[in-house]
Amino acid sequence: MSFLPGMSGIAGMASSQPIRLTYINHGELTDDLTTYDFGSFSIPRSGLVIVTASARNGTTNSKSVSSVSIGGTNGTLSGAVSGATNHAGAIARRRVAAGTHNVTVTFSEGMLRAAVDVWLIENNESDTPFSHGSNDTASATAVSTTAFNIPARGVAIFQAWQGSTGSTSASWSSATERSDRSAEIVFTGADLTSLAGIASHTETATFTGGANQQTSILAAAWR
Repeated sequence: MSFLPGMSGIAGMASSQPIRLTYINHGELTDDLTTYDFGSFSIPRSGLVIVTASARNGTTNSKSVSSVSIGGTNGTLSGAVSGATNHAGAIARRRVAAGTHNVTVTFSEGMLRAAVDVWLIENNESDTPFSHGSNDTASATAVSTTAFNIPARGVAIFQAWQGSTGSTSASWSSATERSDRSAEIVFTGADLTSLAGIASHTETATFTGGANQQTSILAAAWR
């Protein structure tokens, strides 16, 4: 597992307006592919688009997210789940103009199921995450962030998924759930807004209806 402490981003993007987070939509595909085209997402205003990409397959050799294309240009990746596991995932970001933008995710090898959640962030101080990280458990029905810092007047975005084909739904300990979809396994996205800031926040996603299986989480925060 790996979580980075709070860090300062690139200056010059501060706004007198409070940070604004808008959930756009979710997509999932049950095809066995290396590259998944999730189609177009309508972005209502210019800003920083965040895509959480996650997938699983049936092998335990090393795998990762190779790229996430947002509107035809690859986004910057952070907070990855990768390595010799059944899962692969990452968080991508790219600043775009308002309009329709296609999202395509490429993995280092063929996967069995994949999903994305898409958000828009506006009025942020920096496009670089304040903190980001991931966690992965080999056999469980829940997974949590560890030592994850959310800044004051900031936002946090989460993605979690479990490998059990019997799972039917998920719940979050404090974040607001935005998606809970089953593409034979459950993928779920959530977010959290904090006025005061939270140090070493533990956010837990719990899955129901299935057996203990590999369970993963991605997280990133901005201000």
